[in-house]
Amino acid sequence: MIKLKEREVVIVGGGLTAGLVSRRLVPAGRDVLVLERGPERAGGAAEELPTQRDDLRWGTHRGLTQRENVETITLRHKPNEQSLPMRRLTSFLPGYGVGGAISHWNGQTWRFQTTDYVLRSHLESRYGKASVAALSVQDWGLKYEDLEPYYTLFENLFGISGEAGNVKGVKRPEGNPFEPYRSEPYPLPPLEATEVGLMFRAAAAKLGYHPFAMPAANASRAYKNPDGMQLGACQYCGHCERFLCEANAKSSSMNLLLPLVRGKPNFEMRANAEVLRLQYDKAAKRVTGVIYADARTGEEYEQPASTVVLGAYVFTNTRLLLLSGIGRPYDPATGQGVVGKNYCYQTTSAVQVFFEDKYLNPFMGAGALARLSQLSTNTVAK
Repeated sequence: MIKLKEREVVIVGGGLTAGLVSRRLVPAGRDVLVLERGPERAGGAAEELPTQRDDLRWGTHRGLTQRENVETITLRHKPNEQSLPMRRLTSFLPGYGVGGAISHWNGQTWRFQTTDYVLRSHLESRYGKASVAALSVQDWGLKYEDLEPYYTLFENLFGISGEAGNVKGVKRPEGNPFEPYRSEPYPLPPLEATEVGLMFRAAAAKLGYHPFAMPAANASRAYKNPDGMQLGACQYCGHCERFLCEANAKSSSMNLLLPLVRGKPNFEMRANAEVLRLQYDKAAKRVTGVIYADARTGEEYEQPASTVVLGAYVFTNTRLLLLSGIGRPYDPATGQGVVGKNYCYQTTSAVQVFFEDKYLNPFMGAGALARLSQLSTNTVAK
């Protein structure tokens, strides 16, 4: 094993978290090293333009996501079952390569509700303590008010397209009437509705519901963010999920965050670096570095660090903590422990419909135009 020179900050994973942390630390003069297990796509989307709409490469073979034949995830439904490998990931898709999973996301950009941060207290007050006695749900320890400025910052950095429904307590009928208060509107207007979206909007309104445009990290028009990073306008090509964006309209760490720090003397992106475990000083109760392998040669390296940031997907972060003996693993039988507890993922549903007299052209659209309801608007009851 080769021992390397100590670095000030080492970030595990080269995706969104690495981009956001580096954006703050590198300009402040901190020495930052990012370890990404996947490859470096030097030219980003521009390099892949000749094959950007190759559905077999990106959609079917999922060229931007974790490869199950190299590193799979195991699953069991009960503690006494034998864990079996998941040979096909169909929901969560951890990223693979510099840029991370946000390179292939659709762009849905929701804010949590105020009650989400105090969910256990909220449910107990509404339904009684007995209703949640068997659940592991907890309050966060912070509130929406604490994070609202950071929501706003993110939306401005990522050029979110949308229609606000509650700006500084003033309700706007064209936006989401149930969203928590916002200090600012979205920086860009909402994306254009598709024919299906217009039909859905009319039908929902007729039934007494309130349709509104989904907030999207797909730029509805050209946009320059506060850091001077440029986005192009969405061209509604339909290639968002699992694809890079040829129009440079889909916000990601590759086009908005990492360009700010690349080339700086105190920043390094080290691709093909698979972190195997953390070095943990139990007596001092601190992480002192990481052990990683070069994915191309198999050579192992010891990388000391003053600070280690776990910025990979939650499964990888949890695995590293467990392998390194950090924290108490969650035991579902006793409810004790926190490492690996309360993993949560989104759920969606859809219906298929047919209109004989309509030309809907469903191949046209954007990632955050056709999700949740599979239509361009989301509906909530009055």
